[in-house]
Amino acid sequence: MAGTVKRIGRDRFRLRLSAEEMALLRSLPDQLRSVLTGPGAATQEPTGLFDDGASTMPADSWERSAGPPGVRDASAGPGDAGPDPVLERLFPQAYLEPEDVERDAEYHRLMREDLLEAKLANLDVVTKTLDRGTVSLRRWTVDLTEDEAAAWLGALNDLRLALGVRLGITEDFDGDVDPSDPNAPALNVLSYLGWLEENLVDALSSG
Repeated sequence: MAGTVKRIGRDRFRLRLSAEEMALLRSLPDQLRSVLTGPGAATQEPTGLFDDGASTMPADSWERSAGPPGVRDASAGPGDAGPDPVLERLFPQAYLEPEDVERDAEYHRLMREDLLEAKLANLDVVTKTLDRGTVSLRRWTVDLTEDEAAAWLGALNDLRLALGVRLGITEDFDGDVDPSDPNAPALNVLSYLGWLEENLVDALSSG
C-alpha cells in the first residue's frame, strides 16, 4: 500500500489510494462502529472488533485477552470478561486520582454521548467521502475539505488505538512487522493506519 495525501488548495486535500487501500478503509469504519454502538457499548462489556477482516487478520487478535495477543483465559466465562479495553481506551478517564472516581463518573455521564456522537460522525465522514471517490488507472482519488480531513484524522486515530488495544500493544509501535509473527496481517494494518495518519497530519500542517 502506498497511498498519498497532499494539499491541493487552501482548504482542500487529495488522497490517492490503491484498490487494496480502498477496500480496507471501507471495511474498518463499520467494524469500529459495531464496537461503539454494539450491545456492550453502554456498559463497556466486551464485543468483537473487525470481524469482517477475519479472513485476512488472525481472529484471535480481536478477542479480549488478559495475556499476550491471541491468548485467552480458558477459565473465563462470557460474564467474566469485564470492561472492554477498546472502549476504555477510546473513552479514557478524565480524572485519574483515586479520590476523583465520582467526578470521573459524572464527567462520563454528562459527556459520553457527545463524545460517542463525534466519533461516529468522523467514521461517517470517512465512509461518505470514500463513496464519492473516483477511479482512474486502478488508483482511487478522494478529495476532502479541511473539515473532512480533520474528521478523517479523528477516525484514523480511533481505529489505530482500537487495533493497538486488540493486539496488546502498550508501547509506541515503530511500524516494523516481522513476517513470521502470527499477527503480522493485523500489525501491517496498524502500521498502515499510523502511516496514513502521519501523512494526513503533515498535509494539514502544510498550509
